[in-house]
Amino acid sequence: MLFAMRAASLALVALVATGCERTKTEYSEVLTEPATVIDLVYMPSRHGSGVGPTFGMTSGGDASIGIAITSVDIPERYAVVFRCQHGKFIIQSAKAKELWQRLKLNQEVTVSYKEVYRTVYDDKKVVSRVLVKYDFLDAR
Repeated sequence: MLFAMRAASLALVALVATGCERTKTEYSEVLTEPATVIDLVYMPSRHGSGVGPTFGMTSGGDASIGIAITSVDIPERYAVVFRCQHGKFIIQSAKAKELWQRLKLNQEVTVSYKEVYRTVYDDKKVVSRVLVKYDFLDAR
C-alpha cells in the first residue's frame, strides 16, 4: 500500500513538472509561386495472372514440388513534375491525373499550396513548431 502511494505521488510530481503539452497540426494561409511543368508521367495499368511450378523443402527436409497461381493488378499512375524557385517537386496524389490531363510540358503555371506545421504547446505558449510538409492545392 505504501509503495502504491509513493508511486502515485511520483507520477503526480512528474506530471506537474512536465506540464500539459499538446501537439496540433496547423496550416499556413494559401501560398502561391510561379513554376514550370518539366515532366508529365503516365504508367499504364498492368493486369495478368499465371501458373508456375514451385520448389521447396518440407519441415522434415524432403524436397517438395507444387503449383503457384500468381496474379498482378497494378493500377495506372500519373505524376506531374514542377520546377520552382526552391527546386523540383512531384505531385502523385489523386489530383495528379487531372493535372496530367490539363497541363502541358514547359507550361508556366502558378502553384498554390499550404505549409503544414506540427506545433507543440505548453499551456498556451508555443514550445516548438516544425514544418513537416507542403499541402499542394492546384496549378493554374
